[in-house]
Amino acid sequence: MNAWLRRNRWGLLALPVTVALAVGANAQRLHDYWWDQDLRHEAATGSQGEWVSWTDPFSDATGDVTRTLQVKVTGSESTDVADSSDGPADLDLPSDLTGWRVTMDFEAQPDQVLFGCLLALLDDEGNRYYYRARANKVSQDMFPCVPEGHPGPMPSIDAGTPRTVLHGEERPLHWTTRPVVVVPRGARITQVLLWWEQPDYLAVQLN
Repeated sequence: MNAWLRRNRWGLLALPVTVALAVGANAQRLHDYWWDQDLRHEAATGSQGEWVSWTDPFSDATGDVTRTLQVKVTGSESTDVADSSDGPADLDLPSDLTGWRVTMDFEAQPDQVLFGCLLALLDDEGNRYYYRARANKVSQDMFPCVPEGHPGPMPSIDAGTPRTVLHGEERPLHWTTRPVVVVPRGARITQVLLWWEQPDYLAVQLN
């Protein structure tokens, strides 16, 4: 239980932010709500093996700001294992499912708020498969875009409270992640999608 709490504490801390966003969305017009609830604006694009730059505006209790980073997808492959806090672990999936690992290099200044990133894979038929921290029986990192144990700053959720980094959780300038997404066996994965607030997203075309 303690290990689970350590790995998921950022997700638990994010609950107030998620609730606030949900309440705010209910106050919007139907059209705006519909538009913002999907990935509709390809804000940055690139191909596997090349750096893709991303600058994304967001707001928290401290005010309006942007997050800037670079990402390079260096690998994409089918796998039957995923990384957990105890090392590689067997996904133990049914025969019609498999894991799909994406290896990504990142570069960003340590003060950039990358907390809360989301990831999905797109196949050649337009189906999306979303990253889940819990991949069958394997507990992965809560967020697929930050290094384990070093997420960097989290957004402010109270007016007057600065964006903070917990001691020992400072994020380096360069890091690599290897998230695994469960997909149907035989699916032809063509793109990696990354985003924070919809409708904007970053798309990387796979080889």
